[in-house]
Amino acid sequence: MLTTKQIKKLPVITVSGKKLGRVNEVFVDPESQSIMQYQVTPHRLLSLDLPLLIHRSQVVSVTSERLLVEDNVVKAKNAVHVISPLLPSVVSSVAATTTLANE
Repeated sequence: MLTTKQIKKLPVITVSGKKLGRVNEVFVDPESQSIMQYQVTPHRLLSLDLPLLIHRSQVVSVTSERLLVEDNVVKAKNAVHVISPLLPSVVSSVAATTTLANE
């Protein structure tokens, strides 16, 4: 299993091979102690001025070489170090669907 320190700076690539950028922050749910979102600094070629937020449900796999994600990406306004409050029921259902240890 990778630590959050190891996950930071991983390149983020879509299933189709598009390079999105690098992980610069991970947001952990304090109750379940699982990663809920990844903040990605966009690749220069994408020329996006906003960081990307990738929800754990969009992650296909995490290895020591890369974070592989689905191809659908949505820009988030004011995403820097902001995480939306999650309802406990949402956190519980999301935490039950995927864990980093299974990847």
